[in-house]
Amino acid sequence: MMPAGADQATLGPYFLLAGMLISLANAMIGRGIRGRFAVRWLTLCLMTWVAWGVNSAL
Repeated sequence: MMPAGADQATLGPYFLLAGMLISLANAMIGRGIRGRFAVRWLTLCLMTWVAWGVNSAL
């Protein structure tokens, strides 16, 4: 569901920028997580899922 007055062409670049910023944040956070690969992978997946969930709710 899109906000009133917004079209898909306008929101596309913003979603692209948001995806890049979340990837950058995950890369920075992933360096600091201690543990095995699976633990780091699951932690980053959960954080990304929460970030997109909050974004969709707002």
